Amino acid sequence: MHEPASAAAGTSQPPAFLSDEQGRLPGSVSPVSVLLVALLAVLITFFNLGGYRTLASHEAYAMVPAREMLNSGDWVVPRFGGLPRLQKPPLVYWTIATSAWLFGELNELVGRLHSAFAGLALALLVGLYAARWWGARAGLAAALMQSTAVYVLIFARKAEIDMLLCLLTTGALLLVSGHRPEESARKSFARFAGMWALTALTWMAKFHYGPAMILGPCIAWFVVQRWWGSLLRLANPAGLAVMAAAVLIWPQLLLERVPEAARVWNKELVGRAVGDMGYRPFWFYVPHLLWLPLPWTPLMIAAIPASWRAAWAGWPGPLQLFNLLVRGRVEASVEEPARQASGLSLVKRIGVFWSWWGTAVRQGDCRERFLWLWLLVPLAIVTIQAQKHKHYLMAALPVLTFLAARPLAVLVTRLQSGRPLFQPKQARVLSGIAFAAAAGLAVFVGIRWPSIAVPAALTAVLLAVGTTAAVWLTMWQKKPAALTAIALTFLCCYLPAMAWMMPVRDHRRPMAEFARQVRSHVPASQPVRVYDMGMHAVVYYLDGPVQRVEGVKSLHREIRREGTLPVVLERGSLAQLGSHVDVEITSEIQPDPGLAKAPPDLVLARLSWIDSGKPKNALPPASAPLQQAAQDGDQTKRRQ
Repeated sequence: MHEPASAAAGTSQPPAFLSDEQGRLPGSVSPVSVLLVALLAVLITFFNLGGYRTLASHEAYAMVPAREMLNSGDWVVPRFGGLPRLQKPPLVYWTIATSAWLFGELNELVGRLHSAFAGLALALLVGLYAARWWGARAGLAAALMQSTAVYVLIFARKAEIDMLLCLLTTGALLLVSGHRPEESARKSFARFAGMWALTALTWMAKFHYGPAMILGPCIAWFVVQRWWGSLLRLANPAGLAVMAAAVLIWPQLLLERVPEAARVWNKELVGRAVGDMGYRPFWFYVPHLLWLPLPWTPLMIAAIPASWRAAWAGWPGPLQLFNLLVRGRVEASVEEPARQASGLSLVKRIGVFWSWWGTAVRQGDCRERFLWLWLLVPLAIVTIQAQKHKHYLMAALPVLTFLAARPLAVLVTRLQSGRPLFQPKQARVLSGIAFAAAAGLAVFVGIRWPSIAVPAALTAVLLAVGTTAAVWLTMWQKKPAALTAIALTFLCCYLPAMAWMMPVRDHRRPMAEFARQVRSHVPASQPVRVYDMGMHAVVYYLDGPVQRVEGVKSLHREIRREGTLPVVLERGSLAQLGSHVDVEITSEIQPDPGLAKAPPDLVLARLSWIDSGKPKNALPPASAPLQQAAQDGDQTKRRQ
């Protein structure tokens, strides 16, 4: 069955209450509004970017290999403390190393720049497409929402790959969203070549995750739309060549030098899928879908019914499908009273289903359907996987911005038209909710992080007062004052949090300070060994040469070869060293009692090999520090 070109194209019309007759939201935006949104996005992204907290574990996983690539000149084998780090592909290491090369140094700020710029680029991209689809106001609303959503404020300020990966997957999917079956072969070739180029970069960022997040929605959309020729156009020779280069060249170069990489990759892929590396329940992502888009979740929820109806208009319901495909029965309807039939053969059932499918494709909104498939297919993929993390959702989260942008633009239009958004009773209710939420937030933070209870309470009060002021100013038709109140409230809460509260509750800060003190005891040119701590963030802060040592036998060989070694290790690990190792502790971590979470109990010890002629089980007097340190470590473990 073939649809007319116009039907196949699926001209997108937003629901009537969201737009005017031309399918675009009415109104325009001023250059000043665009400039203010851009300045806000830049400010909240870059403010105290390098100093608001020390590196988290996953940030160190990216920063340390990048630094070692720069120092060694080896851009093929990622290393963490001298040992290969094979779990992830190299795009994040190459990106950070390139930034460090451009700026002449590597620190927290430089390491996080790629995520910050990716967050800004994503807001720009989403805003441009929303403006192209639904008008300038929707575009500006989308850019504002994308740059201020909670998940962007989290991941655009980290040295991890997730924000850049989200930009790449979003760019590829938006590129495909403009495809229609009737477009020229040349334009289609360029479109899918670009999609595959971005997909290749996502492979270099996180192996199969990126291609799955891109190809899954694309294939589902083409199948639902019955664009069979578009499926063939996916086999773009130029794009597939780029993808093949990404899949084959770097892995082959690495395998030639580190053959065990294949085993590590298999463990990462299969282990995450089947639950060997952790398991989360199937509903794990439901709360994350609600809090990651904050503060725009209410608008997102409000947009869902109309968007869903627009996307799936004309599609049969589950009961109709069951009756047709299982029972062979077609029920009559008011529109088609003669349609009732029963006892249909398999061929006729397929024919009726095919007819329903074609009708639904012609009636529904092609673009809304694409957005829903973009959301649901990645969500299904990451839900099926046993191991789950909130950042796995990021490929689908920009869809929520598109959903929520139009209601926000409608609210602005209504406000400018002079129609009140709130009645006095509604304003009082919203004010009460704001103060109740602020009180709950203050109590929660005070219990969870006592060290920031006072500033958190002040911030909560400010948030409630600012929200209440914005609500009442809106009701009184004081639009500029209301918008100013909203912006100032947000900035007065966000900026102190990044400048004050986040650094205060940073439980890794004592670890970073300890690592910097180590170099006052060990010359910058002398390697420091880090014993049995895996890929710990302390390796980054130990400026100078660092060598990880895993296993006590390896450590014993190092001590016998070098004579005396400066080693950073956890106090509890001292008991593993044995009676042939003399321990002199020269520095210890200084815990901060105000932190809710205690840092690891790290020490810097000078380890020496005791004369092998002495009895193995007899500890010489020089080993008294070892006995005391081991006892201290045992006591620490018992307390924990």
